[in-house]
Amino acid sequence: TEKIGFTNPSRSGFEGHIIKDIINKLPNLNKKNQSVLDIGCGCGKLCEMLLEHCRQMENDATLVDSKEMLSNISDSEKITKISGKFPEEVVMTVESYDVIIVYSVFHYVLGNGCVYSFLDSVISLLKSGGQAIIADIPSAGKRERFFSSDSGRDFIKKNFQNSSESMVMKSSDNISFDDNILISLISRARAMGVDAYIMPQNKNLFFANRREDLILYKP
Repeated sequence: TEKIGFTNPSRSGFEGHIIKDIINKLPNLNKKNQSVLDIGCGCGKLCEMLLEHCRQMENDATLVDSKEMLSNISDSEKITKISGKFPEEVVMTVESYDVIIVYSVFHYVLGNGCVYSFLDSVISLLKSGGQAIIADIPSAGKRERFFSSDSGRDFIKKNFQNSSESMVMKSSDNISFDDNILISLISRARAMGVDAYIMPQNKNLFFANRREDLILYKP
């Protein structure tokens, strides 16, 4: 996760809030015998918690990441591992999924690929009635609106001692999406027959004041 801009201190201790937020936004995760795809799953506690939830719900999990990441995840007959860069380098073993999760990965796509092709591929893998979350998207507009507000200014005063530190805080997301791109993603998804929404993160999450989630529901 360090390679895509989500430092360990910003995630450590927040995994419980993250998984709860994901499950609340993807009701299919609380159904049994669902097929779940996690793109860019990593190998940390968040992945472990998702796999445990899948085990409890008797769901099949497909994990996509690098060989290095996947090698740190224990094998199971209910887990399928696919290594490679999504979507260019991977061959899916299942044609469609009930749930697709992309957490804290999309800004890496913006810097190294085409977010629209990525979105199209995610939508193409959703079953009818399927649900997807492309989460933890750095939002330039949300960040600027927050830091321009009274609560944002209070946040800076409370957490930072000098102006240079506050500037680092404001620019902590090296790659971010402006409002026009986020709105265009919603429009593109809806044009493909999918209900799409931008939703706020759980307020307890580290970057909730400047990151957003894209939710996709396929009728």
